[in-house]
Amino acid sequence: MSKAGRVESDLVKYCESIAAATGGDGAARWSALEACRDYLRLVVRRGKWSGGAGLPATSDLVQKTIVDAWQHFPRFKGQSPAQLRAWLKAILTHAALNDRRRQRAARLDNHGVQEVPDAGTSPSQAAQKNASHQALDAALGQLPERYRTVVHLRVWDRLAFAEIGEHLGISEDAARMLYGRAIARLRESVRPGHDPW
Repeated sequence: MSKAGRVESDLVKYCESIAAATGGDGAARWSALEACRDYLRLVVRRGKWSGGAGLPATSDLVQKTIVDAWQHFPRFKGQSPAQLRAWLKAILTHAALNDRRRQRAARLDNHGVQEVPDAGTSPSQAAQKNASHQALDAALGQLPERYRTVVHLRVWDRLAFAEIGEHLGISEDAARMLYGRAIARLRESVRPGHDPW
């Protein structure tokens, strides 16, 4: 059999495995998820989701993604290998972002949310600044998940729009537009006199 014939045969077998997995076959589910392990490692490395100080190890993120996918596999509605990889990438991205949020929250808990006002700041200015921070946190919490993700990647992770687009599976221009819409929604939410409820 030619190399092209083997690749086509492997693809057909993999699609059949995905179909069996969505039908409830546990062995097929394991096989389909395990076949994506190297892909997930590549996504973690390219996305810079691991390896830095305070970041989880690549193997930990990949394993967590596979475990989450196993538990939530009935939610998977795709049929092709590309759809499975996209679904797994979304799970991995959300897991990595949630991990970073937990780390940030832990740092805030350890260091306190209140900032020490400098000598030139009056108590009323410090209170107003604290209220502004709380309003911004509340507004961020009200944003749709995709908007929160793009703001997080741009502001806290300081990624370029090309990198954000790569993380989210969209173009650089689409990432820029998504960020612009998210910031516009934030501005609207925190403007004086705005009542979100």
